[in-house]
Amino acid sequence: MEHSPSLKEYETQVLQMRVNAEEPEIDDSDLQVDLNL
Repeated sequence: MEHSPSLKEYETQVLQMRVNAEEPEIDDSDLQVDLNL
């Protein structure tokens, strides 16, 4: 029972990381700057 909460927290962290990776807002801005340079 002690491992359940830790696994849930890990899953939520992974999901958040996936969502952040799927939203390339910062990446798009960086790419635009690179193209401008």
